[in-house]
This record gives sequence, structure tokens and C-alpha cells, in this order.
Amino acid sequence: MTDAVAPPRVPTPRSLVLDLLSTLRRGSMPVRALVDAAALFGIAENSLRVSLARLHRAGLVVRDGRGRYALGPAASDVNRQVTSWRRRPARRRAWARA
Repeated sequence: MTDAVAPPRVPTPRSLVLDLLSTLRRGSMPVRALVDAAALFGIAENSLRVSLARLHRAGLVVRDGRGRYALGPAASDVNRQVTSWRRRPARRRAWARA
């Protein structure tokens, strides 16, 4: 039996934008930074910009000044929920048998 290791997951342009913007506590991120990050994963600039435009139309991201984007209200609600899921393991306590 061999130990099969799954190849790393390459993000989609959509998931990359949402993941990066979700890391911001407040404020926005320049498009240039999103494009540069996408290039690290082999995602073309045009693909990222098309995804950004679609996310904007869907209300998942909002423009925050010229060439800057932040999570929109629709994505913020989902992001809060996911963040709470990620924190659950830290809130676990050892079970004390009675």
C-alpha cells in the first residue's frame, strides 16, 4: 500500500478573491494585489478581473475607492458564519466523565 498524497487544491479566481478579501479585518484590497496573488496560482489577470466583476454584480464584493474592493454585505454574512465554525475547535473542552 502506498501513501497517496492529494495534490494541492488550486483555487478558482472566485474563491481566491473571496478568500483574500475575507482576511481583511476592515478596509479594502487593491486590484493589483489580487492580480499578483492570482498570478502565483497561474490564474490569468483577465480571469481574475472577470470574476471580480461577477462578484461585484452579485453583491459579494463592493468597490471601495478606485481600484479597491472589499467583501460585500452578502459575503460578510457568510464569512462571519464560516469564521465561527473555524473557531469551534478552540472552544471545545475535555469531557469529564461523571
